Amino acid sequence: RPSLVTVVEWIDYETLALLFGMMVLVAIFSETGFFDYCAVKAYQLSRGRVWPMIIILCLIAAILSAFLDNVTTMMLFTPVTIRLCEVLNLDPRHVLIAEVIFTNIGGAATAVGDPPNVIIVSNQGLRREVGTFTAL
Repeated sequence: RPSLVTVVEWIDYETLALLFGMMVLVAIFSETGFFDYCAVKAYQLSRGRVWPMIIILCLIAAILSAFLDNVTTMMLFTPVTIRLCEVLNLDPRHVLIAEVIFTNIGGAATAVGDPPNVIIVSNQGLRREVGTFTAL
């Protein structure tokens, strides 16, 4: 077994700090009603039409997931989507599946959008390997 000192050396503090900062941002956004505002704005822009609203919601979710944690974004976007679907008499499961797909795409698009991406990007050994590969 590794010693406690070895385990503490394995901790990637940059990744933990970035994830903590993202969670703080998501908490602030949820307290201010930002996600509710996005859903209401999507409804206004679509003028109550179903497909434009779904597309706008998915695009908003993808853009937010590119800069925030996609799981947390989806957890905060889900109640808003369910309320909107109830107003439009839609089955929210289909809309939520589309949003999940878009949040995964948005999270994979940037280095900070998904925790595994953050870990890969912050790995110093991997940076050196990629640097030598691009120099060739």
